[in-house]
Amino acid sequence: MIDNFWLAIAFLVGGIFSFLLTSSIWQRRQQRLREQLVETVRFATAVMRRSVTLAKSDTCYRTGSRQRAKRQQIEGELTSKLKECDRQLLAIDRELQSELALRQLADAKQQESETNFRYLVETVKDYAIYLLDPQGYIVTWNAGAERIKGYTAEEIIGQHFSRFYVDEDIECGHPDYELILTEAQGRYEEEGWRLRKDGSVFWANVVTISRRDRDGSLKGFCRVIHDVTMRKQAEIEIRNALAQEKELNELKSRFISMTSHEFRTPLATILSSAELLEYYADKLPPAEKSELFGQIGTATKRMTELLEDVLAIEKAESGKLQFNPATLDLEKFCQNLVSEMQLTAGNKHQIFFTNFGDCKNVFMDEKLLRHILSNLLSNAMKYSPQGGIVKFDLDCNDREAIFQIQDSGIGIPLEDQAKLFESFHRGRNVGNISGTGLGLFIVKTMVDLHKGKISVNSQVGFGTTFTAIVPCKF
Repeated sequence: MIDNFWLAIAFLVGGIFSFLLTSSIWQRRQQRLREQLVETVRFATAVMRRSVTLAKSDTCYRTGSRQRAKRQQIEGELTSKLKECDRQLLAIDRELQSELALRQLADAKQQESETNFRYLVETVKDYAIYLLDPQGYIVTWNAGAERIKGYTAEEIIGQHFSRFYVDEDIECGHPDYELILTEAQGRYEEEGWRLRKDGSVFWANVVTISRRDRDGSLKGFCRVIHDVTMRKQAEIEIRNALAQEKELNELKSRFISMTSHEFRTPLATILSSAELLEYYADKLPPAEKSELFGQIGTATKRMTELLEDVLAIEKAESGKLQFNPATLDLEKFCQNLVSEMQLTAGNKHQIFFTNFGDCKNVFMDEKLLRHILSNLLSNAMKYSPQGGIVKFDLDCNDREAIFQIQDSGIGIPLEDQAKLFESFHRGRNVGNISGTGLGLFIVKTMVDLHKGKISVNSQVGFGTTFTAIVPCKF
């Protein structure tokens, strides 16, 4: 009887130990095992109580056959139940061993997966991948982060991640704002400028993900950064190209509008003069006929100049405007040009030409030079509507020729002088004076082809002086 009692105790202890082992490893099987073990414990306890009672009864009634039979019955029941418990415990043990093997296999696979993932993160070089603690301090650093940002792990771990941001972002608190959004949303993505160790900047695509425990408490953040500077530069170039194309289309529209307007005026003059001559030629005095022919000639010359400007711009934009320098007697060239311009100017304007150096043997493009000087002289007379003197000074040395053309006309507002050499730009004070805004743009283009420089000095109401400096030799 005593042996049976200790046998029940042994099975009880074994059952409790198995239950504790099971509950510590697999919580999902606790309920089923607990029910089986509780039943076993209840039976073993009842058997022990009955065994103790029988032991006492045996002492008093050792000779009674009835008690012996009852004891034998109880021992048989106990033995049968303990065998059943033993079979159940063995089955549970086998099941636990099977699940333990599966769990070990799963743990091994998980460990292998974590090792592979850690290897991937540590060796990838196209992405910077690192972890932050909840306050934003760096706790890990991979090879990609070192390549993109320039810091080694020893230099950067323990530092706050805000050191990668430009001053403007730090001043407005953007790094902290990112972490707040990530903590609230779980994931945050943006693009912006970031700093490298050497102080240079790059355009980064940044993804920040929050890391949490099973209970939901924040463990920190994971950040993945990709350098997309080349893509950003391509976007900027495309945007600039689209803006330039838009600007070019606008310029073309303005060009068509202005040139059509400028052509309309001389054409109207030619038409009206031709009609008067056609119908009233025999009735008009010679002076009026001469005036009408003069108007036709002036209008025709104006249209020719417009056409030359249009052709010059077309060649400049297409890269066909050629620079063909040759030996030139610059002094004689300027004198002839002044004579031609004076004929069209009449008595209203006087062009005074002065040469201060030896300019007889220079190396320039005569055709382009004619465009430059004729445009400047024409503007000097056109924007001096009251008439007056136009001074044209030439000075040469061994290296360069200096052309200076001065008038006493309406002048150019200071606000317009910075954009004066842009196409279609005209001073805001030109009023009804005709013009396309192309002349000075053409002048600047042709001076640039000579590798020269041009500047302007003007005051409203006191006239304008243009100075062009052109190399004599190439």
